[in-house]
Amino acid sequence: MSILFGSVQDQNPSIAPRMKSLVVLTAATCALGLILGALPTSGHAQAPAAVAKPTLDASLAEAQALIEQKRAAVAFAKLAALENARAGEPAFDYWLGVAGFESGRLERAAVAFERALVVDPEFDSARLELGRTYLRMGTLDLAEQEFRRLLPRTANADGKRMLESYIAEIARVKARQKFAVSRFVEFGAGRDTNLSSTTGSFSEAIRSSFGLTGILPSGNSIKRSDNFGALNTGGELVWRYREDRTLFATAGARLRSYSEFNDYQYGLLDVTVGHEARYGTSALSYAAFAQAFRQDGAFIDTIANTRITNDRNSGGATIDWRTEIASNAQLTLGMQGSVYRYRSNPTQDTDQGTLNATLTIQPEAWYGGNIGIGVFGGRDRAKRALIPGTSTDVSRRNLGLRVFAQSDLRSPVSAIASLGFSQRRDDSAFARAGLVEFGRDRLLDASVRVTWRLDDGWALVPYVAYVRNQSNISLYNFSKSEGGIMIRFDIQ
Repeated sequence: MSILFGSVQDQNPSIAPRMKSLVVLTAATCALGLILGALPTSGHAQAPAAVAKPTLDASLAEAQALIEQKRAAVAFAKLAALENARAGEPAFDYWLGVAGFESGRLERAAVAFERALVVDPEFDSARLELGRTYLRMGTLDLAEQEFRRLLPRTANADGKRMLESYIAEIARVKARQKFAVSRFVEFGAGRDTNLSSTTGSFSEAIRSSFGLTGILPSGNSIKRSDNFGALNTGGELVWRYREDRTLFATAGARLRSYSEFNDYQYGLLDVTVGHEARYGTSALSYAAFAQAFRQDGAFIDTIANTRITNDRNSGGATIDWRTEIASNAQLTLGMQGSVYRYRSNPTQDTDQGTLNATLTIQPEAWYGGNIGIGVFGGRDRAKRALIPGTSTDVSRRNLGLRVFAQSDLRSPVSAIASLGFSQRRDDSAFARAGLVEFGRDRLLDASVRVTWRLDDGWALVPYVAYVRNQSNISLYNFSKSEGGIMIRFDIQ
């Protein structure tokens, strides 16, 4: 029996856009996405004509129609509800696999195609889709195995050329997949309404916090707003030394210059190196990071005649365990340890430990999009007292949550939105105010970032962000908003 590739109906976008969407999600699929973008595309093959095809019942016909309408997630949900009763029917498993493939549920798709082939080893259309699924998953050896099994059974010249092109490209991928590099540069402008996150009523805040009257704001205590220009650049290097093992490194730099208040211009450099190991539907990753931030801030004269700046260095390590808990849901558990060191203000130095958990869901009706919620908690331990010989320092505890939503990354216009809330409690009495024993803060932040992809790697990226802090110490009440538009160029 041969595959009638000439009658293939192509119901899916090309592999390249799909792989590009995966670049954003994980370092491992980033490497595969960059490399496999050149692979040819075939559609979902119909059941071979040489064997009597089972007649599609109403459920399968509906699923096929939904897939053709680009509503594969809905089709998958409908068929998954019937899986316990109908698993083992080749036609059912085939269309369940196609719906899973199209909606990004690759593990479920592979299981369905494999099940169809157990019952009917000559179901070549299912074997073709199984190979394509393995390919999307990055399991190149298994993908090549399925394509090679099909080659001697394919009499159609176009079908044979397609399989040969898959196999040849996989060979080229294997030869060069050890390394993949991506880079970007973006530039733009915007406005910041509160450069130093300062309260709007400084004199009253000083009175209620310390009992002092007639104190006027100076230095960083003055609320300022300004326009800015920004330049960001970065890159990622991925070495996939095994199909389920990946080493990665990222580096980035950000520069911002304000038009009026030059003391607040800043530069930031960060570097991350890490490793990811996949175990079926789970993955374990760990990484080390370092960051340097440089900003003078407003001039503050000190007794020692040295300038206190906002300069800081930080670094640490993270470990994350990510696992699939349902066909459309992933759970990530992680921990992070980090240190923060301020170059000219050592009383702010802390060591930080954080635990976090994030649930990410791909709604059945939201094709290509996902939503998530994360919780986190941690403690910052100060390295030294605010005043030598005392026990008062900047140690604190933090607890919070964050919700986010991301639209279809394969569309020309996509967006990501985030909303977070956290609480801070000081560990030391009177650490931030003379009249308030323990400071307690509630921080709310929200942001929206839109990406409009143009041709040849270019994109427009407008964004807005808002932060509001409410504290029982008036001096730390503030609100801040920022917005701008960036022009981005990705170099693959």
